[in-house]
Amino acid sequence: MAVYTANHRLCTSQTLRGWGDRFQERWHLEDWQSFGVSYAKTLRAWKDNLDNWKGLEEFDLRFRRMWEYYLMCCAASFQARRTKLWQLVYTKYPSKRQDDCHHIRQPKRAEPATATRWNREIT
Repeated sequence: MAVYTANHRLCTSQTLRGWGDRFQERWHLEDWQSFGVSYAKTLRAWKDNLDNWKGLEEFDLRFRRMWEYYLMCCAASFQARRTKLWQLVYTKYPSKRQDDCHHIRQPKRAEPATATRWNREIT
């Protein structure tokens, strides 16, 4: 039994080629960022947040195991950089904007996170 039976994967060349000249005349690619390794941490946090399925008792043991297995397999795939999650930032042509979009990458000061077995860096 599969959690998701259909998915769509694109490679970079398919993505750029598929949008065509008409799109590229109207939009300017400002930033292309990969969140894959960070997303592995997100998936592990989702698993931790299940909290022994409290409040979700209607799901049977088989489903719970399958879902936890799915989350951990996805996390491993993102961590190994076999699966990608990209954010593409576009601005419309012509734009009156004076700056670029790199302000979105400015790091924010965050409180130190409490380490759990899932959010530690793998070296």
